[in-house]
Amino acid sequence: LKDDAEPDDNLFYIADDHARLSERVIRLMKRGAHAEQPRSKTSHAVTNVRVERLDDGDVAVRAQFVVHRAKGGHMDAFVGHSRYVLTPNGESFLIRQKRCALDMDGLRPQGRISIIL
Repeated sequence: LKDDAEPDDNLFYIADDHARLSERVIRLMKRGAHAEQPRSKTSHAVTNVRVERLDDGDVAVRAQFVVHRAKGGHMDAFVGHSRYVLTPNGESFLIRQKRCALDMDGLRPQGRISIIL
C-alpha cells in the first residue's frame, strides 16, 4: 500500500476522518463498549524513526513498528510502518494525519486484527 493511497480505491480496515473518529470515541467511552475477554496482551516496538520538516511548517514522521499480541496461548506479530503529519502547537505538536500500513502479504496465521496499531 502506497503512503498516498486513499480509502476510496484501496482496502482499508479503518479510514476515519475527524467526524468518524469523534463518533468512535463517544461509542468506546460508553459502558457497553465491546472489549476482549480475556484481554490480549500487546507490546509495541517503534524503530527507524525519520523526521522531515515540510514546506508549510508541518513535520512528517515515518517509523517502522512491530506489534506482538498474546492471547489464548498464541503469539501473533504485526509488522508495518506509520506515517504522521504533525502541526506545531506551541512547544508541542498536534497530529494532523496518521496512517498505519501493515507490511505483510496477508493475515495468516493471525487471521484478524483486534488491536489498535
